[in-house]
Amino acid sequence: MNKIWMITTGDVDVPKDLAEKYGIVVIPHTIVLGDKTYKDCVDITREDFYQKVEVEKLLPRTTAINRAEVVDVCERLREKAEAVIILPHSSTFGADYNVAVQAKAMVKDMRVEVVDTRQAATAVGLIVLEAAKYTARCDDVDKILEYIEWLKANVEVLFGFKTLDYLNRSGRIGKAKALMSSVFKVTPILTIEDGEVKAVTKVRSELQANEMMVKIIEEDLRAKGSKKASFLLVHAWNEQIVLALKKLLEEKFDSEIIVSEAGCSTSTFVGAGAWSIAYLPFPVETR
Repeated sequence: MNKIWMITTGDVDVPKDLAEKYGIVVIPHTIVLGDKTYKDCVDITREDFYQKVEVEKLLPRTTAINRAEVVDVCERLREKAEAVIILPHSSTFGADYNVAVQAKAMVKDMRVEVVDTRQAATAVGLIVLEAAKYTARCDDVDKILEYIEWLKANVEVLFGFKTLDYLNRSGRIGKAKALMSSVFKVTPILTIEDGEVKAVTKVRSELQANEMMVKIIEEDLRAKGSKKASFLLVHAWNEQIVLALKKLLEEKFDSEIIVSEAGCSTSTFVGAGAWSIAYLPFPVETR
């Protein structure tokens, strides 16, 4: 059993089966819809969430993770773990990182580390997965933290959107806001760099967006001297486009490709129909 466990939050969309396999604890966010609150994917399903948002037109919002809950998770892991590493989304995207730092100070007689990932959603999910895999063959916390820094420096993420309204309303749209001024129907492709959302390009359709994403990835991996990568694909109520992207990737790369569905907290910020791909180049020097 792993001596080092990872803790993350529901908006990074780590697949449930892989979280259980690799020793990752996912703390869900609270979703606020109208005058009711729900634990993400605990007492509200994705289908119910989309019904309330897309059909009933309720405006969703989320609250930060609860400090007491983070402390409780750490205390419960004490029986099986020698240390825990908490990996929330970037400190620039909300209060989760600060809450985790506060919780760390309250946990005694156990090593707790909190990492500012400077990323969000799918990118953090891939970082968490790769870090958790690494703990299966390394129980040195400092070396794992070094590896996480490598993952942070090398992970890349691309997002496709049906609409930027949700991202704009959340205040996280950053420099990509300029894309909202287009009078034509476009599919914007965005990324995250050092905790900030940035525009990459825009195309006319989702299929063109997939083709552009693959082209960008090909060029990036070629520049880095890598022919393989680890991929995590996540969709918010748009499985068809993600499966189409997976097929394009399979034609180009002999690599692991994980497909997952976004939880309600991620969908609060990206809206139904959005999708994303995070990837890490191989070889990984520390493996």
